[in-house]
Parts: sequence; structure tokens; C-alpha cells
Amino acid sequence: MRIPKKITVAFLRKLGACQSSVELFAKVFPNGATITQGNIKKAWAADLSIMWLAKRILSAAERAKFDKDIDPAWAEYEKDYAAINAKYREAIAPVLVRIIKAAQKGQ
Repeated sequence: MRIPKKITVAFLRKLGACQSSVELFAKVFPNGATITQGNIKKAWAADLSIMWLAKRILSAAERAKFDKDIDPAWAEYEKDYAAINAKYREAIAPVLVRIIKAAQKGQ
């Protein structure tokens, strides 16, 4: 696939992006966007899916290299996520018990 120098609304539509993402992209990048670290950070801050785009524009070989290159960052993310998720579950467990018991009494 030929990847344009500037990502545009038209290009995203050609790739099959959903309407809400196209509209958000147009709001965040009204003149389109070149691929820079700053624009990637701006897109992530706006909750645009850069990974969706990457999966559609990179070849299988390029995606394999990308996956290999980000493996250390992904492993760190999973480790941090597991710890945060365990803390979150610990915090909400008593709330779940309280709410469900209250609901059971109200039946």
C-alpha cells in the first residue's frame, strides 16, 4: 500500500475508518497530519487509534518488525497494568459486595 506523506480524512475513509474516528481526526487535524512523534502524541491524547492505522498501512513484514521492536515496552505495560488492575480490583471488591448485598435485600 502506498502511504501518503500526510494522513487525511479521505485516506482514512479509504482505509475504512469508522465515521466517529474520521470526525474526531478532522477536528484534531483539520489540515491532515504528517507522521511525527508530536502528532502521534496529539492523536493519542485525543483518543485516536494510531495502532488501528498502523495495522492497516504496514505490510506483514513491517508489522512483525514493529511488534518485535515494541516487545520490551509491551512487557513493561503488561506488568504495570497487572499491578494497577489488582489494586483496582482490591479497591472495588468491598463496594461490589455492599451493593450486591443491598440489592439482594431489596428483592
